[in-house]
Amino acid sequence: MHSKKAGMSDFEEPHISVVIRAYNEAEQLNELLCSIKSQSYPQNKIQIIVVDNGSTDTTSEVAEMHGAEIVKLDQKQFTYPKSLNLGFAQANNEIVFSFSGHCLLKGNQYFSTVVRHFKDSKNAGVSGSTLPRKPCTISEILITYPFYWRHLLKGVRIEKAAKSGTLQNVNSAIRKSLWLQHQFNENWAAGGEDVEWATWAISNGKTLLFDPHMTVYHSHHLGIIGLYKQFKHWNTLLVPRKFVPEELDFRKDIHRS
Repeated sequence: MHSKKAGMSDFEEPHISVVIRAYNEAEQLNELLCSIKSQSYPQNKIQIIVVDNGSTDTTSEVAEMHGAEIVKLDQKQFTYPKSLNLGFAQANNEIVFSFSGHCLLKGNQYFSTVVRHFKDSKNAGVSGSTLPRKPCTISEILITYPFYWRHLLKGVRIEKAAKSGTLQNVNSAIRKSLWLQHQFNENWAAGGEDVEWATWAISNGKTLLFDPHMTVYHSHHLGIIGLYKQFKHWNTLLVPRKFVPEELDFRKDIHRS
């Protein structure tokens, strides 16, 4: 049974949509969907949309088992923004969350924590923290946790400028009404569509927030060399680029057919 936190008696939780991009992640997706179902948030107010990006495993079957709506995108046509746009087009609600198929929500108050920020009509979106998901490497733990603790001490902040990681579509929520005004730019095919959208939002007088309590577990099981390659790759995503799958070969968690 859903129980309200203290102070929420005057706040009715809105209906929300969740867009999950997935590719050959049946096991991880099942765990993510179970973590969504374990939330204290009213389950009848959560619409789940899984964008299956050409999986050859049972990703779609897992999504169907959990009652998710499924959108198919052929792997040869995949780009990060295109996959997101297809999912957002199916969303029925104003607040739309974005996750990767290999995320896991931390705690059972995730959605309750985030939707409060949208009571303020000025807020266009919010993103949060990521912690390494097990099995993770020592390198991921040593690099991630110090930033996480520092963010917790600082609390919720307004993002004054868009930069790498400002919105993080692996762990974010934005207003669909604003997405309808400016969809994720598909010229940023290799990624970085989140930064481009954040740049648009801020330049148009919208407010974006970062809430460290909005936390997911998410990582690619990378050692120190893999993390270096990942950060180097992220730095290339601040300008429009084509999606080249081979550029992600350092990520051993991607199971291509």
